[in-house]
Amino acid sequence: MRRFVFCLMLATAAVVTAGICRDPICEFTFVIRRARSMTYRGSNGKLYDVALNAPQLQIVENSYHKRDDDDVMIGTFVNSSDVITVDGFRRNLIVVNDAFPGPTIEVMEGAQVVVRVINDLLTEGITLHWHGMHVINTPWMDGVGYVTQCPIPAHQSFTYRFKASPYGTHWWHDHFSNTRIDGLFGLFVVHRKLPSLPEFLVSVQDWYHIPAGDGELVSPNRMSFSGTGETYMSEDHRDMAVDRSEVTMRRYDGSLINGRGRWNDLPLPLTTFKVKTGQNYRFRVTNTGSERGFILSVDRHSVRVVALEGVDMAPIPVDLFMIFPGESVDFEMATNMSGGQYWMRAVTLRHGKGRDPQPDDVINGVKAIVRYEDVTGDAEPTSRPRDCTSAQPCRVFNCPFGGYPDSEHKICLKVSDAHIDVASDDFRTKYGLTEQPAVEHFLNWNGIVGSSVNARRFVFPKIPFFFDYLDHIVSCDDQKCDTKGCKCTHILDLPYNETIQMVFTNYNLEHADDIEHHPIHMHGHNFAVLAMGYPTYNHTTGRLMSVNPDVACSNKLCSKASWRDGKTPFLNLINPPVRDVVIVPAGGYVVVRFRATNPGFWIFHCHLEMHMMEGMAMVLRVAAGRVPRLPRNFPTCNVFDWTSDEFEGYQKSSNSTPLQTTRSLQSTNLHWQNSRYFI
Repeated sequence: MRRFVFCLMLATAAVVTAGICRDPICEFTFVIRRARSMTYRGSNGKLYDVALNAPQLQIVENSYHKRDDDDVMIGTFVNSSDVITVDGFRRNLIVVNDAFPGPTIEVMEGAQVVVRVINDLLTEGITLHWHGMHVINTPWMDGVGYVTQCPIPAHQSFTYRFKASPYGTHWWHDHFSNTRIDGLFGLFVVHRKLPSLPEFLVSVQDWYHIPAGDGELVSPNRMSFSGTGETYMSEDHRDMAVDRSEVTMRRYDGSLINGRGRWNDLPLPLTTFKVKTGQNYRFRVTNTGSERGFILSVDRHSVRVVALEGVDMAPIPVDLFMIFPGESVDFEMATNMSGGQYWMRAVTLRHGKGRDPQPDDVINGVKAIVRYEDVTGDAEPTSRPRDCTSAQPCRVFNCPFGGYPDSEHKICLKVSDAHIDVASDDFRTKYGLTEQPAVEHFLNWNGIVGSSVNARRFVFPKIPFFFDYLDHIVSCDDQKCDTKGCKCTHILDLPYNETIQMVFTNYNLEHADDIEHHPIHMHGHNFAVLAMGYPTYNHTTGRLMSVNPDVACSNKLCSKASWRDGKTPFLNLINPPVRDVVIVPAGGYVVVRFRATNPGFWIFHCHLEMHMMEGMAMVLRVAAGRVPRLPRNFPTCNVFDWTSDEFEGYQKSSNSTPLQTTRSLQSTNLHWQNSRYFI
C-alpha cells in the first residue's frame, strides 16, 4: 500500500491532499475517536457487524440487527477497503480521521508543523508525542502527559506547533496512558530533500485483543497495585528468545503490518507493496508496537540498511534485520527478480517457551506481499526464505544478543557495527566526539526491583514540570533507593552544552535468569552509539552465560557502577551511528554520547509500553536556567483542596460576590501567564 497523508489545511497554508507537504507551514487536524473493527457503516447511516464469508466480507446479524427486520443491509457483501479489518478479531480501537493506523505526516525539514488535535474520545485524556522531533525552543510541545503538558481532556482540543527537525523516519503516538496500543499512532517523515527513489512506509506492531486499559488493569506488575494477570503467561510458558531472554510476559494475540494481519489464519486482505522489475525502492519501517521486537525480511531478496531513525548510514547489506518498539530502520531493495510475488515477513523473536526454550512449530508474526507488476489474479505468494548455510550464512542486523547457535548459520551484526557515511568536523563537534573526558552517567535499565532505572521506579508528578512541580513530586531517598529500590520522581540534571556520556547497563545480579532486552528512547536529543558490550554466550546453544565483565557494580542493585579497573572499552569517536532509540542487551551495555544543547524537561524511558507504565523511566532536566517561557494561555492543571474554614467563608461570601465573567477570567489568566517565568 502506497503512502497517503490526510492533510486538512487551514487558511494560512496551501492545500495539500496527499503526499509530501512542501510548504513552510503545514497544518493538520486530527479528530480522535473510538471505533470498532470488523464493522461497516451503511448508506443508511447504521453501523453493522461484518464477518468473513470467504473470500468476501458480509454484513451479518447480531442481537440488534436481525435479518427479518426492515433492514435490507443484512447479508450484503461489502468491500474490504470500507472495513477496518485489522486481523479479523472484533474489538474497540481508536481511529484518527477515521483511519487506522492514524494519518501519516510528511513534510520538509524546517517546516512549521501545526496539528490541531480534537479529542472526541468519550472519557479519556490524551497527549500526542512527536517521536524523534526535538521541538527546539518549544519543549512543552513534546506531548508527554504530566511532564510537558496537562492531558487534553475528552471533548477538548489542543494545537501543537513546532519545527520539523531532525530529518528522518519518525512517528507520532499517544504519550499519556497506553492508548497507542489501541491505535493512537501514525507515521511521521521529515525529508531533507525530495526522495530520489520510490518509497513505502511500513508500520509493524504486535496487536492484542484486550483493550489497552484492560491490559494495564490486569498487569501483575502495576505500580499502584497488581492485577490478576489473566492475559499474562506464567514463567514456564512465556515466549523466550534464543539467548533465553524473555520476549514478554504478555500472551501473544497477533501482529499487523500497516494495520493488517490474520487472526486464526483468516484469509483477510494483507498489505501489498506493488513494485516494478529493475528498480530500487526505499522502505521506511517503524516498530509501532508495544512489547515485541520483530525480525524482518523479504523472501528471495537481500536488502541494504541505509538509515536508523532516518539518519543516513553507510549501507549495510543484510538478509534480515531486527526492529524493536520505538525504532525505525530504512532499507533499500533492488527488485532484481524477473517477476512474481514474495512474502515480506515480520516474525517475533520467539524461539520457544520457558527458561530453556527449545524450537517448536510455533511462529508468531505477520506477513505482507511484495508483488511485481506482472502478477494478475488474487493468488498469494508461495515463496520461502532462502536457507542459511555454512557456505552462505545469513547476515542479521541489530541483534540484541551475542549470536545465534552455530548450527543456524546466522551472523549477528550489532548497532555499533554501523557507521555514518561521512563524518564531518561539525558532526563530531555536535556529538562531542573528542578524546576529552565527558560527564559520564551509568544507568541500569532492569527489572531488579520492578521496571526501573538505577532501582528507581518513576512516579509522574501531578502537574507538568513547566509549572511549580516541586510540591507535587515524590523525592528520591538515594540511600533507600540504592539499597532496596524505591518509587520516586527520578530527575537527572544536565548542564547546558556539556558533553554527556551515558552507559546504559542491563544487569540483574540477584536474579540472573530474569533477563530481557530493553529499547531505550531519549526525548529531545539524538545520541551517537559509541560501543556495545554483550554478555558471554554459548556458541553451540546461543544461550547467555554471564554478564559482560567490563562494568563493575558497586552495590547489589547495580544502581552505582563504573568501568572495571578504570578501563574504558574501545569507543568509536570517528563515525558512530546516531539514534534516538537503542536496544540494551540483557546482561550487557551500550555507551552513547550527546551534547545537552536542548533546554527542557525530557522523559527518558524504555519503549516497551508496560515497562514504562510500570516505572522504567526518568526525566532529564537539561539546562534548567534556560528553559523557554510558556506561551500565553497554555493549559494548566493542579490538585484542588480546601479547608473547612475556607468552605465556611465561601458560604458566607458567595451571595455577595458575583461570578466573574468568562472574559474577565481569561484576562486574569493572561496577566498571570505573561508575568510568569519558569525554571
